[in-house]
Amino acid sequence: MRTRCFQVLFLALPLFLVLGVATGHAAPGGFDFSFGTGGSTITSFSTGEDIAEAVVELSDGRFVAVGAAGGDILVMRYLSDGSLDPAFGTGGQVVFDIAKGEDLGTDLALQPDGKIVVAGFATVGLTRHFLILRLLPDGNPDPDFGTGGWMTTPAGDDHAVLAGVALQPDGGIVAAGRARVTGYDQFALVRTLADGTLDAGFGNDGMVLTDIGSRSEEANDLFLQPDGKIVACGMSFSALSNSEDYALVRYLPDGSLDSSFDGDGKVVTPVGTFHESANACLIQPDGKIVAAGNAYLSGTRFGLVRYLSSGALDSSFGTGGKVTTAFSSTVAADATDLALQPDGKIILGGLSYSSQGNQPAISLARYLANGALDPSMGAVRRALGTGGSSLSGIAVTHDNRLIAVGWLL
Repeated sequence: MRTRCFQVLFLALPLFLVLGVATGHAAPGGFDFSFGTGGSTITSFSTGEDIAEAVVELSDGRFVAVGAAGGDILVMRYLSDGSLDPAFGTGGQVVFDIAKGEDLGTDLALQPDGKIVVAGFATVGLTRHFLILRLLPDGNPDPDFGTGGWMTTPAGDDHAVLAGVALQPDGGIVAAGRARVTGYDQFALVRTLADGTLDAGFGNDGMVLTDIGSRSEEANDLFLQPDGKIVACGMSFSALSNSEDYALVRYLPDGSLDSSFDGDGKVVTPVGTFHESANACLIQPDGKIVAAGNAYLSGTRFGLVRYLSSGALDSSFGTGGKVTTAFSSTVAADATDLALQPDGKIILGGLSYSSQGNQPAISLARYLANGALDPSMGAVRRALGTGGSSLSGIAVTHDNRLIAVGWLL
């Protein structure tokens, strides 16, 4: 049986393209051979599946990644050259078995004081609970947060999962995901105070469940606007069309729906024709909102949508606010994360499946500010390993490179 390995990559994606790329950098979209071995660090931690989900860079060039190893939460810290940081945890890694069931860290954020906040889920008995974990800079659980460094809470009836986390300026933590109510998933948000207790001033005692009006929906990511409003993005399944569409919901700081966002706080957007989801979203400096995921048009492609701050589609972007990208010689592609460069270019990372052998490979696309593919890079596909590979999380570094994490079969 094949197992998945934790994978970290550095890719040479200069933010400002100039002649004479720094020594050791490849062409845009190529591996940075000064990092790890041939541009990547690949590590197997357990006999089960090892998956990296998200990554964030520290101010000194080190970076932290989160995911799971054999069903437990795994947090890793690396030096800038791709080697494990021995000053973090045990040999660069910490593992958490929260409740003796399956656990997963899906996203992370870095506090100004260096503490690391992880969101995901913990399986308590037979039920998945929301999980927020906070670590000290050295990898130890923060004793001032929750109980022993983490908090778990049920949401809805069961199947509660957090997929994205964001930090408020006042130390509060907001996370988004899904929770099941009477058999169907809904958008779910939770907010804690800085000490890990649920914030009673947010929604219903710290939690918000949103029925978008379809049979099932889920939030896959979120961000905070400068004005404190919260935007969550994901998927909404319509029983009428029997298909999933992109879904965005904007909340006021107290967790109530923001009626200035498309009239009721909710926006549902079909991008292609069938079974689509927004997997990641962010806000541009001009207030426009970008969401990325997949779109179906004679096969599944990268999907990218940009909205005005009002929730209306941005007609100056792509075709009516929408862009889809197919990879050569592939049958399917899915963007799992996105990042914004300071020059306004947008990078999508994920996977695509080849038409021969149907194996996944890491896939990247870079777009100009108007939604057109950047001709200096375009859409690239890089196969690693013999069984397939994928990107789960990407981030632009301080020195104009892209760091990506994922898994390798």
